[in-house]
Amino acid sequence: MTTPVPPQFSQPGKADRFAPRDHPEWIGKLFLVYPDACSPQTFVRPDGTQETSDVVEADVVIVDLPDPQTGQPTVLSGARIGGKGLVPQLKKQVGAMVLGRLSKLPSQGQKDGAYVLSDFTPQDAALATAYVQTHPRTAPFAQPQVSAPPVAPVLPLAPAPAAPAPAVPSPLAQWLAGKGVPTAGMSDDQMRLIAATFPDNPYR
Repeated sequence: MTTPVPPQFSQPGKADRFAPRDHPEWIGKLFLVYPDACSPQTFVRPDGTQETSDVVEADVVIVDLPDPQTGQPTVLSGARIGGKGLVPQLKKQVGAMVLGRLSKLPSQGQKDGAYVLSDFTPQDAALATAYVQTHPRTAPFAQPQVSAPPVAPVLPLAPAPAAPAPAVPSPLAQWLAGKGVPTAGMSDDQMRLIAATFPDNPYR
């Protein structure tokens, strides 16, 4: 008689904290946000009173900020995003991909300036496209809750299989790395597409 194998359990996962105030290095970086849901949350203020405001649940990729442990773009999984600047930009984009550079608005009196996503450039779109093609998102999006005109620019979903990276970086890969472009897993065609967005591209 065989002994039954006990089931293997995993501890509950914890969402990554999204706190721009604690990460000044995030300012000016390119954020790719996958909003999955938006719901009202109740918070208790320091004075004991309660406040209810919307919070967006999303996966976040900081495309041009490498994770020191992996060398890949920084990823925040299941982040809870609040704020009077970011939430209006994201809550109507559930199920989409929102791309923009994080910035902070000027302070108004004693109130700290809100964090917002600024419009992306064609070069930003090329960087994000390369990331999406080599890191297709497998988790299904939540169904959109609101149908409305876009608040923030949306990058079309275009997943594609990753191409194997060469063992030794090519001159083109080294040139893009000097521009701050992560090239791990890119094909030559993808690297040439991104290089074409730079005016001083020597690989035309």
